Amino acid sequence: MNSAHVDHDAIAALRAELVSAAGRGIARRRRRRRAATATALAAAVVLLALAAGAAAVANLGTGVSAIDELLDVEHGYGGPGGLPAGRGTEPVDVRIGDGVYRFIAYLNRRGEVVTAYAEPHRGGVRGGGSGGGPHAADLARTLERRGAVLHGSTHGPEQRVWWGYADGSVESVRVSVPAGEWIVKMSPPWRPPASGARPLRVLVVIDEADIDVGGDGVQMNEADRLMQPMPKLEPVYGN
Repeated sequence: MNSAHVDHDAIAALRAELVSAAGRGIARRRRRRRAATATALAAAVVLLALAAGAAAVANLGTGVSAIDELLDVEHGYGGPGGLPAGRGTEPVDVRIGDGVYRFIAYLNRRGEVVTAYAEPHRGGVRGGGSGGGPHAADLARTLERRGAVLHGSTHGPEQRVWWGYADGSVESVRVSVPAGEWIVKMSPPWRPPASGARPLRVLVVIDEADIDVGGDGVQMNEADRLMQPMPKLEPVYGN
């Protein structure tokens, strides 16, 4: 604290001290009250800041821990713009090979609707996703016209899996061609938090017909047999 100092003789200094003693006592009490108030306010600000920070972190998650860990490992599939802008669809669980993957759709910070799938594995996480996709309003227009679309797949001799989206008003999806042992899974409707968006569902279509490649695994000359054509979808709408 800055102070101005003036030289006095001893008697003058004593007189000044006696006169101002009461004033200093009052000032000290006032300073203590102000300090206590300031400390309480600072503590409240810190608590509010921590609460706001926790809310912000929570809002960055998709709501599925394995997906959030995957996105953290992958650094948002290309920078902060690829990170989720909030919670996504409810997950759809799909067995692929020796694992059960959780599929979701979410909105990233670029305003794109994105799919991702992941599962905990050996103390970490494995999975994948598109990393980008159509803007919410564009996807809404596409689903309004077509009902359901697919955009990704994985192929093996025991199973082929495709994923995409269905309009929120679609109650079920049938596969007309090709022939196969089809299973269709969808999430409940979810509306991306973006302008022009409509409710949609994450859609997973699975063919569990076995493709015989012998007991020696998939050889290079057999890989083409696994690449089945994309299924044709027939959406069924509710009343």
